[in-house]
Amino acid sequence: MINLTHDAKEFTDNMIETEILENLFKFTNSKEIGIVFQSIWLFANMLENDELCHIIIKTVPEFLNKINLLLTNYSSSYDYYESYNIVSWLVYRIFYCTNNYYLDSFIGAIPNFLKVLEIEVNKQIHNKISGSDIENLEIEFSFRGTILLVFDKLTRYIEDTEILQKLIHSSLMDSLMKLLSIDLENQTSDNLFIIFRIIGGLLSSNNDSDVDYLLNNYNYLDEVEKIIKHLAYNNYPNISNPSKILKEIAWCLSNVTGGTKEQIQKVLKTEIPSYLLNFTLKIKENKYFNEVLFLYYNAFDYGSKETKHTILSGEIVNIICEAISNTNFPHQVVKLALDFLRLIISEVKTVFEICVYKNLKIQLERNNIPIILNNLQYSRNNDIVEIAEFILLDNWHVDEY
Repeated sequence: MINLTHDAKEFTDNMIETEILENLFKFTNSKEIGIVFQSIWLFANMLENDELCHIIIKTVPEFLNKINLLLTNYSSSYDYYESYNIVSWLVYRIFYCTNNYYLDSFIGAIPNFLKVLEIEVNKQIHNKISGSDIENLEIEFSFRGTILLVFDKLTRYIEDTEILQKLIHSSLMDSLMKLLSIDLENQTSDNLFIIFRIIGGLLSSNNDSDVDYLLNNYNYLDEVEKIIKHLAYNNYPNISNPSKILKEIAWCLSNVTGGTKEQIQKVLKTEIPSYLLNFTLKIKENKYFNEVLFLYYNAFDYGSKETKHTILSGEIVNIICEAISNTNFPHQVVKLALDFLRLIISEVKTVFEICVYKNLKIQLERNNIPIILNNLQYSRNNDIVEIAEFILLDNWHVDEY
């Protein structure tokens, strides 16, 4: 795709006249596949401009229906490989430029996207087995990547949980897990990032049976653990931004640790949580802290007493202290850390023996948390002030417990 430049602004201003757009759209009805392809390509280029995207959809009422029809027609034959690629990119641009406003218009095209993605993934796996060179795989990724971008939008913004549940049990999960099984030497940061975003979106259905399906049928945690270990011990030049991937992994797993006690235990029995905590020492990014905290927050909140004890015996309290005391973190991260600390103090005081509470107090005091909490009472954010004041109601003496 090419972006419309500043020099082309006058040209595009003239093109947005209703009559011109309607005449251009007529070319998509041609019986000549080449003409249809070029007209789609033209519209795809115009949709690189956010303003034009809205104008085209409003000016040509049949536009979305035509795109759906093309998706159906082109998915039935691999002779239309390039055309389907352009139409898919066009759909993604519509999602991107309109803040997913027209997402519902393309839910009916999901079976077509599933079919094409499955073909593309199986072709990549075959090429890998047969020893095709990496250059060809990178060329093919543009098409596969476009379909993944579309599914990213679909799974993150569909509000109908029944559709998400159907996708979990569809060929989509087969395709994603095949892609995760590829050696990291043949992966890209963008590829892994988008796969975990899609899986996280699917798990947002918050259905325990769907999570069990993923964990029990695809060895999902084994694949995640393998990827994290490799990222920890090896340097992959092709994976330029591992923190971006790790953040999405933490988000995916936070949906699992928000489930049943058995699901939480399956996560905590792996080395994944420890690796994620260790990475926080290297990745001082607020979004990463937020996802790791959320993962442990859910596990602590919904887990058994043994789970809570396991979490407290790790480094999570230090991570909470870091989040609270880091002045560069936004208030959303600070609030989550404070909420987590409030939950921990409440549980420790009511569930655990006195020595656990004393150790927690000592750890917090070593990190200057009482002083930091006192300062947070003067924060401009009312939520933070309220939580800090609530925690400070405990006077930091343990004799009465």
